[in-house]
Amino acid sequence: MNRTERFYLIDQLLHERGLMSFDALLGALGVSRATLKRDLECHAQPPARAHPVEP
Repeated sequence: MNRTERFYLIDQLLHERGLMSFDALLGALGVSRATLKRDLECHAQPPARAHPVEP
């Protein structure tokens, strides 16, 4: 499973179940703790803007 697929699955699981423990996500995704930690840290970042917003 690639990163995009994991992000989609994380979104889907959290939408369906609400809160999930880290260990429950680990079991559902079948990845290492380090991979899930990186994915969640990246997932929590707001998306980058392509163009600056004018005030």
